[in-house]
Amino acid sequence: MECDKITYFIARLLLGATAFLSLLGTVFAQSPTPSPVGNHLYFKEIIVRETVDSSWKMVFTGQVPSLPGAFLILHNAEGGVLFSQRLPRGEYTETAPFVVEIPKDGKTGDYRMIIVGQQDDMMGFNLPLSSLPSEVYTSSQFATRSEPPLWFVAHAGKHVFGGSSGAVKVFDAEKLLLDTPPKPGAKRATTSSGELVLEEGKTYSLDTRQTFYFSVEPQVFLTFDKDRLFLPDERLMAIKWWQLTGKSGG
Repeated sequence: MECDKITYFIARLLLGATAFLSLLGTVFAQSPTPSPVGNHLYFKEIIVRETVDSSWKMVFTGQVPSLPGAFLILHNAEGGVLFSQRLPRGEYTETAPFVVEIPKDGKTGDYRMIIVGQQDDMMGFNLPLSSLPSEVYTSSQFATRSEPPLWFVAHAGKHVFGGSSGAVKVFDAEKLLLDTPPKPGAKRATTSSGELVLEEGKTYSLDTRQTFYFSVEPQVFLTFDKDRLFLPDERLMAIKWWQLTGKSGG
């Protein structure tokens, strides 16, 4: 376990260093202009599902504000890497997006893209990203100012919800299940935290209008579009992505 943590740290450090070194020539470039208004969410992983073998793509529009840019790794449930590349700092528009194209390959299933280095206080990308019908996002911490609701599913069990500057509300349809109370002993009076037992694969919704940052542990899978919601393959989520750096081929 300790070895895995060290490997994970080294992988993130190397990816960050690689992105930074490749950007030295543009450190003093003009800051990106604001992204268009849309659905934005800070997250670390995007999971998509391909149910019919076809060519598909991810189209990135919006802002990458961090000086080193970000690094993208896309892999399948078998640990095969479909895409691995740096996403440079800048503003990507509908007429000049950053596009990841995945060809038809005789396979279907779930795919996970890890985004390393995105600045968490900027909303970044316009969502959804993929041309596939199912797309969800996960992280230990999120940030959004988009209007609710956020739909989510999770594995069964007790989950802890928290907000940094106000309450997080969890609903089952129209029924309020949780309105996180102030967290005892927290440094900030606005910090809230509460627990809720969730059912396997059931659809819930979140209202986060009172807070910018919010967290959920263990992980849940979010989307702005209820029709895109799904519970990802557990094999996919168990893969230690940092061990895939430097690999290629699906």
